[in-house]
Amino acid sequence: DPVNGTARVINDGGLKATVSGAIRVPLDLMVEADGVSAHLVHVIPRHPESGKWPSIGQTLPVVLDRADPQRVEILWDQVPSLIDAIKAREAQRIKDAPHG
Repeated sequence: DPVNGTARVINDGGLKATVSGAIRVPLDLMVEADGVSAHLVHVIPRHPESGKWPSIGQTLPVVLDRADPQRVEILWDQVPSLIDAIKAREAQRIKDAPHG
């Protein structure tokens, strides 16, 4: 039974290249979803799109299996690119700045 949730990046193992040349980033994630208590999961996700490398502390959208909550898939198409994240932070900083 799949359920949408979130995963906060606790740690990353750095970039790893496989024998085939693919890049992997092992991640430790604190995952939670409706009806599933928060738990730590170690994943080696498929390669994200360029510019979407996760950072420690970042919250990622995920789908997990209620029957096996260790099975987690990161929804990379919903993760903002680094450029989009920087723009959003800058817009929020401007919004929160005192005006006067």
